[in-house]
Parts: sequence; C-alpha cells; structure tokens
Amino acid sequence: EYHPVGVVGAIVPWNYPYHNVLNPLAAALFAGNGLVVKVSEHAAWSAGFYGRIIDAALAAVGAPAGLVQIVTGCADAGAALVSGGVGHLIFVGSDAVGRKVMAAAAPTLTPLTLELGGKDPFIVCEDADLDAAVAAGLRGTFQSCGQNCAGAERFLVHEGVVDAFASAAATAARAMVQGPPLRPAGVDCGAMCMPGAAEKVAALVDDAVIKGAKVLAGGRVGAGPGQYYEPTVLLGVRRGMAIWDEEAFGPVLCITPFKTDADAVALANDCAFGLGSAVFSRDTARARAIGAALEVGMTSINDFA
Repeated sequence: EYHPVGVVGAIVPWNYPYHNVLNPLAAALFAGNGLVVKVSEHAAWSAGFYGRIIDAALAAVGAPAGLVQIVTGCADAGAALVSGGVGHLIFVGSDAVGRKVMAAAAPTLTPLTLELGGKDPFIVCEDADLDAAVAAGLRGTFQSCGQNCAGAERFLVHEGVVDAFASAAATAARAMVQGPPLRPAGVDCGAMCMPGAAEKVAALVDDAVIKGAKVLAGGRVGAGPGQYYEPTVLLGVRRGMAIWDEEAFGPVLCITPFKTDADAVALANDCAFGLGSAVFSRDTARARAIGAALEVGMTSINDFA
C-alpha cells in the first residue's frame, strides 16, 4: 500500500524557476500530498506569478485552496523548512549546500531526496552518427549558457573521430551569437546569471590551458555589459586540471580522447558527480553496455536528456 506523507517540502534553485517549482509540485500532488516550496532568493521575483497560475489550476479542479504554498527568503527560510516537520524533503542545488541540508534533516530523520551538481559524461564511440552527436552535444553544453544541473561537461570521444568531432563542435561554437535574449535578431547563447560566474568559468578554462588543454573556440570573458563568457571548446582536458573535477556550470565543452570502451567507462566514472550521461554509438547494444557500467543516475542513448 502507498500512503501520502502529508506535506512535502522542496528547496529549489534559480536556473529553471518555473520547472523547479512545477517538478516537485506534480510529484507531490499526484501522490496525494500538500507542498511547501522555497524558491531561490535569486528567482523570488517570479514566485508570485507562478503562485497565481498554481492557485488558478487548483481551483479549476476543485482542489483545496492553499494546497501549495510558495515561500521566499534566504538560507534561514530554507532552514526553517528543513526543520519544520515536513513528511518528505526535496533539495535541488549544489553538493555543498546539499550536505548542510542532509545534516539539518538528520536529527528528525526526515526523508530526503537530493539532486546535486553534475559533470555529465558524453561518450562518443567511433561508430557514432557524428552529426547527431555534435548537435546533441552542443545543446547539452550551451543550452541556457551551460547553467544546467544535467549538463554535458565531459566529452569522451574515441581517438578515431576526436578530431572530426572537435572541429565540428568548434566551428559551431565560433558561429554562435551571444547577447541579450531580447535582441531582435535572436541569440544562440545568453549570459551567466550569477555575479562572478563568468570569472569562475574563466579561471577553470585558464587553469586547463596552463596545464595543456587547447582552446579551439572561445576561451574569454565576453564583452559587457553583463556576465558573458564565450561559447568555448577545449581539447585535451585531463585529470589534474581543475575543470576535470569541478562543475563549470557554464558554456564550456571539454573534450578528452579515449581508446577503448573500458577506457571511456573509467574516465567517465573518475568523478565525484554522477547525475546524468549520454552514450552515442550506432550499435545500441554496445551503447547500453557502456551506459550500464556508468556510475550515474540516468543515461541517454544517442540523445541527451
């Protein structure tokens, strides 16, 4: 038998404010629960708009008024939600804050679901459809200027096709138009949202270049005003570079060649993060076998989720 837990609490980040509210809402309500969702202080401006949509939807189906509550505030508001007696808690954000949330939930043994950072591996075998792999890889890296929880950050490409893949990715990245999203002609890649984010990405790229990586496209903080970092392609990223281990959360496509499937799996699993992944091969049985060996929460075959 399955029973509702009562009230679900959710603490969600700023990068997809509408999705980050609606995702826990759908799960909680369809399982018979109420929901209190604490939105990021960086996206609080949109909370009232979403709240009116939710209230109207609940009223339209005859659901109890107030079944979903949106809370704004900073860390103290999140802490109050963690210790406030919810039946289940959802947290989406960084691993550093996730550890604090887990520690705060421990005294009351509050059940907890965490979705933390990611450095998703994107494996391209020598028999892959390169056009499809490049297209999906560009979307996985540069969508929302790379500010994605499940974002393609580590491209492990077979040595037989790495040059062709890198060339195609770099050509596309250099052709991308970056700027404000309301620009009449449109843009391909926008800005970094948080102050200092562009400089953080620049530090990771500069460290990689000093340690031997080659910049094929981008590699610089963009022209202001605004937090812009150019769509960037790096070739030769390896262990020992800060960007190998740290989540960039920005528009940087990092390429590392591999020789065998076993090498690709070992490289992919050499990371503290394990959110998503992708494997590209025309042999779907081979791709599934590689995916099954990855220490991640989900794997897409010949696509990027």
